[in-house]
Amino acid sequence: MLADVCRNSMVPIFAIGGITSERVRDVRRAGAHGVAVIGALLTSADISGAVGEFNTAMQACDVIGPR
Repeated sequence: MLADVCRNSMVPIFAIGGITSERVRDVRRAGAHGVAVIGALLTSADISGAVGEFNTAMQACDVIGPR
C-alpha cells in the first residue's frame, strides 16, 4: 500500500505510525521520502541512542541508492 501511494503521489511521502529503526529500510524502499517518529523516541530509555539508531538507518538507506 505504501509503495502504491509513493508511486502515485506528486508530493514527498513520509511514513508515520509504528516506525522503528528496523523498519526504516523497508519504508524507504517502498518509496517514502522519510519517516516521522515520536513513540519510538519517547518510549526509549535512551532517547539520544534511539535518535542515533534512526540516523544510522536513514544514512544506510542513502548509501544503498535511490528508492
